[in-house]
Amino acid sequence: MSSRNRRQTDDRPTTGRRHDPDGDANDPTWVPGAFLGLPTLQFNGNNYLTVPDAPSLDTATITLAALVRAPSSPGAYRYIAAKGAIQCETASYGLFTGASGGLSFYVSNGPNSYTISADAGARIWNGQWHSVIGTFNGSTVNLYVDGKQIGTGSPSTVAIQYGGQDNNQFAIGDYLGACPSPMGFVGNIEGVAVLQAVNPSLIP
Repeated sequence: MSSRNRRQTDDRPTTGRRHDPDGDANDPTWVPGAFLGLPTLQFNGNNYLTVPDAPSLDTATITLAALVRAPSSPGAYRYIAAKGAIQCETASYGLFTGASGGLSFYVSNGPNSYTISADAGARIWNGQWHSVIGTFNGSTVNLYVDGKQIGTGSPSTVAIQYGGQDNNQFAIGDYLGACPSPMGFVGNIEGVAVLQAVNPSLIP
């Protein structure tokens, strides 16, 4: 495959993500969350949060973690979090639903070179909260759901590419490349964390 985000031509709707010059419509809403009913963010597929680019987000090894919930699969290629964007091709790293509408993690050094984890499958989207963690230690890409490893790890020789992208921001709830199909997550996201250390036990 030449692109992490590419869909078949007949799978692309004619409308994409909503644009909001004033910013207000891009704000997720607050709803009761995973911890004692404290507020968490509800994403509707059209809104997202961004974090400005920073050296702490551009590391050779990475742990990307979040707590997520959705009553059913958000759909294919929907992003929980992603760093950077090269057109509608690939981020530097990302947690997303992939082609199956399940859950995978990947790292990339360009649109034609990436390594993706095993797929957790659409059964993760059952209305319950789940801890999801993607890691890359420089040689293997792994995905963990609720503390359990998915698959056996994907060997990789990728050196993560940062810079030279259309967008270098870290996005929560979407992929910020120019895509004709929506990539926004539908459901709840909280507790997003990026660590240079590769140790999923560091995050409950």
